Amino acid sequence: MKKIIGSLLAFLSLFIFPLHFFGQQSNMVSVVYLKNGSIIRGAILEMIPDSLIKIQTSDQNIFKYKYSEITKISSERQTSVATSMHSNVPNSGPGFWPPTPGKAVIYFVSLNPMCPPYEFFHNDQYVGGIDKKHYMRYESDPGEQLFWSSSMTRDFLPALLKEGDTYIVIVDGAVGLKKTISRLTPINTEDKVFNASVAMINANEPLVTDASKIIKKREKLKDFVDKNLNKYETEWKESKSYNQLTTEMAIPEEVLY
Repeated sequence: MKKIIGSLLAFLSLFIFPLHFFGQQSNMVSVVYLKNGSIIRGAILEMIPDSLIKIQTSDQNIFKYKYSEITKISSERQTSVATSMHSNVPNSGPGFWPPTPGKAVIYFVSLNPMCPPYEFFHNDQYVGGIDKKHYMRYESDPGEQLFWSSSMTRDFLPALLKEGDTYIVIVDGAVGLKKTISRLTPINTEDKVFNASVAMINANEPLVTDASKIIKKREKLKDFVDKNLNKYETEWKESKSYNQLTTEMAIPEEVLY
């Protein structure tokens, strides 16, 4: 009996609010945080203490997770903006929003209406994509990180981020001899495209990749990710020149908020 009660209490410790929040408030959405870094939003359909949880996302996909895979479960207010793993501020929409406590935030911006599709990765995880004249908002842990993109070519962006800071990275390509070369270029307030980037972000909502698509992409691209990260570590990091995103490139709060 004590073992059963202990297991139940351990499971309930994942929650930071009462259980009656789940599925009973129409303006709330449940958020499941997984140990692999994924964040799943939706309606919890089933919850078995010390066993599994079943959640349905906004696109009607249903996912099951073992108790051992979960870090915590919380809720947030639902908005008209589609939810994803990387757009994880409850009321994110047009304009700049400060990162959640303990995080830094990066805006990946394409100002080119002819921009080809880009897929973005954070270390070994697929986190979303954009194309044409759009932007993606992504929150990250501070410290040393590696971001990279895949389009017609791969580009890597080593980063050193500071908690609470906001960064802007331009996504574009340069025409090479045989193909277009993808580039990730951090900017600051002095760059000539800064004002255009700010105007575009203030006027539009971020492009959001649905959580279910991110999960499927991570499974599908696992070998691709492993192969490219290995090439980066063993060859490209030394033989190629990459931009770097540093704490000095953070955009001052008074400029944005």
